Amino acid sequence: KVLLDKGFIKHIISQNGDGLHKLSGIPNENISELHGNVFEEICEECRTRFKRDFYTLDDISGQYYDEIEDFGKTDIILPKHAQRCRRCGLSHRTGRKCSKCNGYLIDTIINFGDLLEDNIMERAEENAVKADLVISLGTTMAVTPANGLVTKNKSAGLVICNRQKTDFDSVCDRRNKDNQKTGARVYTDCDVLMKCVMSLLLNTNDLIKWEGERNVRIVRYDAQRKGADLNKESEKASSSRATSNYKVKSKGKKENKVTPKRKKNF
Repeated sequence: KVLLDKGFIKHIISQNGDGLHKLSGIPNENISELHGNVFEEICEECRTRFKRDFYTLDDISGQYYDEIEDFGKTDIILPKHAQRCRRCGLSHRTGRKCSKCNGYLIDTIINFGDLLEDNIMERAEENAVKADLVISLGTTMAVTPANGLVTKNKSAGLVICNRQKTDFDSVCDRRNKDNQKTGARVYTDCDVLMKCVMSLLLNTNDLIKWEGERNVRIVRYDAQRKGADLNKESEKASSSRATSNYKVKSKGKKENKVTPKRKKNF
């Protein structure tokens, strides 16, 4: 947020769904959340968008469809509002209704098979084309179409910060017409890199303030996330009390698999 306020960065393109960037104060026009936001839901009918201070997804419906697909049966009682998505096989409906038109509200999370929201992708592409420098933090850039955005402007420099190798590492060595290197490849944690960047861009007083407020920001963000987790647990508990034969099966944790099968990059 500080870098945005001071004009060092213009736009953020995020694959995270945890809403952390917006929690920091990044306004809508300066961010494209390609895979959605767990704190936002939209109306199926009028497309009005609602920002919440709680986790919006209905994981009970998701797990119902997940277990039906995996095992052919489940003990979970499907909520009445649920509607299976023909693309991802889960339910996006959150169980709430629009205050404007009374249509069903759906989460904004992009699951495997779902299409990205057109307006969000268009905004991301527009800013990627205008960028003179792209900084990629903490991603191997293996997911399409997001990974194509980093090279949308062929003349832009690329900085990649990731401990793993990526298919775009060679782009960091690209040179301009004056034979000057335009990018950099950094093998470290994102926090380490950004602390170095902030120390170079901020004056002493601003840096002390930024560092001093960091712990306060972390506590505030964690409180928001924990509130979301508590809300999820409360909803599950309420559903379990609604019927005596309700039971959520706890499946074994497998690598690269989330239950339900939502594309959660956070």
